[in-house]
Amino acid sequence: MNEETADSKLAPIEDKYALPNRFVGEPQYSMVKKCARYTRRGKYKPYKNSNKELKSGNLDFPAPLHISSIKRGIISVSGGSPVPRARDSISPYACFYGSTLKKVKEGWLDKLSPQGKHMFQKRWVKFDGDNISYYNNEKEVYSKGIILLSAVSAIRVHGDIKFELVTAQRIFVFRAEKEDERNDWMQTILGALRLQPEISGIRNTIVPSEKSGYLELKGYKAKIFTLLQGNHVWICKSEQDFKTGYGITVIPMNVANVKQVDRTAKQSFEIITPYRSFSFTAESEKEKQEWIEVLQESIAETLSDYEVAEKIWFNDSNRTCADCKAPDPDWASVNLCVIICKKCAGQHRSLGPRDSKVRSLKMDASVWSNELIELFIVLGNKRANSFWEGNLQPDEELPMNAATQRRLTFITQKYKEGKFRKTALLYKTKEELNKALCAAVVKQDVLETMTLLFSGADVMCATGDPVYSTPYLLAKKAGQRLQMEFLHHNKFSDFPNYDAQSNSVSFQDTPLLPFFANICTNFVQCSKTLIDGEKN
Repeated sequence: MNEETADSKLAPIEDKYALPNRFVGEPQYSMVKKCARYTRRGKYKPYKNSNKELKSGNLDFPAPLHISSIKRGIISVSGGSPVPRARDSISPYACFYGSTLKKVKEGWLDKLSPQGKHMFQKRWVKFDGDNISYYNNEKEVYSKGIILLSAVSAIRVHGDIKFELVTAQRIFVFRAEKEDERNDWMQTILGALRLQPEISGIRNTIVPSEKSGYLELKGYKAKIFTLLQGNHVWICKSEQDFKTGYGITVIPMNVANVKQVDRTAKQSFEIITPYRSFSFTAESEKEKQEWIEVLQESIAETLSDYEVAEKIWFNDSNRTCADCKAPDPDWASVNLCVIICKKCAGQHRSLGPRDSKVRSLKMDASVWSNELIELFIVLGNKRANSFWEGNLQPDEELPMNAATQRRLTFITQKYKEGKFRKTALLYKTKEELNKALCAAVVKQDVLETMTLLFSGADVMCATGDPVYSTPYLLAKKAGQRLQMEFLHHNKFSDFPNYDAQSNSVSFQDTPLLPFFANICTNFVQCSKTLIDGEKN
């Protein structure tokens, strides 16, 4: 049978209540302390029967086996009884880095060749609870093929000892040596399917890719689709294969290193792991350097500390990018007080460090003092954006998939030009803003201080107190730790004052008139000197 076609109609699968799928190897984060607190209170109790193996004698396979219906909280499977969904069975020990309910099975199976030649090839097959992968032998670390469990829409008996994994675009046919072995494989995969939050033949795209494209890979005749997603590099025959939910193999970057290869007229680089090296060739030197850069960043992130991110994400508004609303942002502008995604962080850097000081929540551990973490929890993206986006119209919002130039334009307008910000209408001159700033820093509301400073107040303005001569020292005198932290990170910031009426720069309170007067005076004096010299 050809893998590309199905010979019978499949039951439809729908679940409007389902949660989004996670990808293979994607870490599942949660508030560790929060989980521990709930565990101590006995809030999370594991479902006693959630990890029971299905008995092979309890299911019959005379007809195709389909997932027939999904309802809120329950998955019903024809041929079996309803079982609880994964989200109804929460282990108190699953608070960090992944699930504890995975089933694992591996062994030899014959796999039908995809060329439709009716030839079976012996493969070592593994199922780890997330995906089915197959290898030339049991010693190989990197697969010849991988199928996401979330891409499987049905499992069917095919003949006496064969079974099919049905996906949206292909049917994978496997053959066991005995019927009992075939049934055991089907039951194991089916048991995991029953615990899937959502069954879908299309890959979830909520988690954005860092970089993707077609590259030459040594050992393959055609270019292959390569994609970096999180801390994993996917290698697939095509982009369509990736979107559908299967590929060739996945390289975890936590065990990898990247090396630039010097070859004549070749833009080559290698991903080196303890088990195998993958040699890629890009179309240009620029593309090669881009790949090396993002891969090295991914490796650095796998070695980073997630504790800061966990704490800052305690404020729910920090779980989406302040600029484009991408999920789980792990970068910040520590002076602008916003949590941002990696793509927006790149454009913040282009503003320069005086306008936006970009730091990683996971890699720049030394920056994140307790006061800075607390500042971001207290403010949060929602409150910060009540100022930065106070006058933002719906049609001006930045989409999550915005192009680089569109992203840069928006971020420049938002922060450097202050186009969308809520203006401080009560204060007309810089002197009034400075006076209000000195009054604000001795109180708890950092948002008020931020509004005044980024509306044109001078962070180093004179306070009139000979001892506590700056706003920072006033905040220190009042014991306002968060105000001190905010002012410290903005000690070199220099945001222009904007007129409340026109949103254009106002010079009414700047020393430009005396400046121009001095220029005119100097010009007259120089002209007089030149004339006197000519007379002599």
